Amino acid sequence: MRDPSIHITKHQFEKILSQLEVYNFPIDAFFVIARKEAINTRVVVVTNNKTTKKVSNILLASKGDAALVADIIYATRIKLKHRGVRKIRETEPRNWAVCKKIAELCNQFCEDFQLD
Repeated sequence: MRDPSIHITKHQFEKILSQLEVYNFPIDAFFVIARKEAINTRVVVVTNNKTTKKVSNILLASKGDAALVADIIYATRIKLKHRGVRKIRETEPRNWAVCKKIAELCNQFCEDFQLD
């Protein structure tokens, strides 16, 4: 059986809570936790090669793993005294996809050799 899901904005969620007369709910904390679960559990209908590539890039590794790779790359470049070093962020799609791919390879390596 299919697991039902919804996609609503924070404002819509606040309206629903007020209709249910729930007033002391930690909305911000809820959305922080829910955001981590949202992408990998959402169903996407793949219709062409471009969409397939986007979906595969999203599912490569978790956001935290990719951020860790970005931090390691940044620290290494600083240590090697490279010029004009900037940290890789999610807003840079090409570089972020590379970080996700590296994180996926690191995760596979750790699984193959049973490392934590």
